[in-house]
Amino acid sequence: MSATGIPTTQAPSTGASQATRARRHALLEGIAGRYRVVPVLIMLLVIWGFFASQNADFLGNRNLTNLLVQIVVTATIALGIVFVLLMAEIDLSVAANSGACATLTAVLVVNHGWPSGLGIAAGILAGAAIGLLQGGIVTQFGVPSFVVTLGSQLILLGAILQLLPGGTGQVSLFSTGIADISGTYLAPAVGWLVALGAVAVFVLLQLGAARDARRRGLASGGLVSVLLPSILVAIVTVAVVAMLNSYLGVPLPVVILFALLAVTSYVTTQTRFGLHLYAVGGNPDAARRAGIRVDRLKMIAFALAGAFAAAPRGRARSCSRRSRRRSSAARACSAARAAYGTPSLARS
Repeated sequence: MSATGIPTTQAPSTGASQATRARRHALLEGIAGRYRVVPVLIMLLVIWGFFASQNADFLGNRNLTNLLVQIVVTATIALGIVFVLLMAEIDLSVAANSGACATLTAVLVVNHGWPSGLGIAAGILAGAAIGLLQGGIVTQFGVPSFVVTLGSQLILLGAILQLLPGGTGQVSLFSTGIADISGTYLAPAVGWLVALGAVAVFVLLQLGAARDARRRGLASGGLVSVLLPSILVAIVTVAVVAMLNSYLGVPLPVVILFALLAVTSYVTTQTRFGLHLYAVGGNPDAARRAGIRVDRLKMIAFALAGAFAAAPRGRARSCSRRSRRRSSAARACSAARAAYGTPSLARS
């Protein structure tokens, strides 16, 4: 009411503006939180729509199958980097680490007669050891992770050249168990069983997240927050498996990738280890005062990033010395591609 006793009408408009701001805040909070994948999917649909308009074969079952197989190496490396990024650190050496460990595995299996499984295990252990060493330098000497991992990248790119043999400079992976991994496709019935298992795992993860939210007194969204994402994931999974079965079947590397994705999602969202990762990334000093062993956690995170970088090794693409002379970015790409591509490692 004004000084003259006449009532004003600003209160309703103020209430409406506050309600609008509240809705906008809730929308932005949802996009940044539970529904953060929606903007990514929208942009993905826009990109796919553009390429489909340029070439009708882009959305064909053969091309989509090849795309899924090709992204396995990048996606697996990205899963490992998640552990480091959650702690507000960075690892620039994962591409070179992947290439060096892939080369090491190929040399051990082909030139030294190691069994494929043992060679792969040796490569993954080497990647984890490299990551652990980097984490130790970061935590014990206080060197920024950007500097440490950039230097490691240059060292590992040189190590690739040393590991590749002279003469032909090539390690052929044909008729080895390593090359067979990327060339294996599941039978249609097995593919549907894998799809059923994937949906079941997703539902269990959603139920676990909702249960943890209720236990902590947070808003969980109720049953709808579990049913709606589960139904959407089930529809997408059925569509993808049907598409893959119409060509050659579900590729084994894709199954391995989604298994790693499920494990990573569980570890980072529903375990004490994952909670500590977020705590250290948010405020390392507060986490240290709370009794969290920050240095040890960072070393474990770097070791996991190295192990994940060394993991994708279905086949190896040619890595030539000429391609590594272009630039550091080109060298990093060449090292990353050493984990997937044509079944050979070459040096010219």
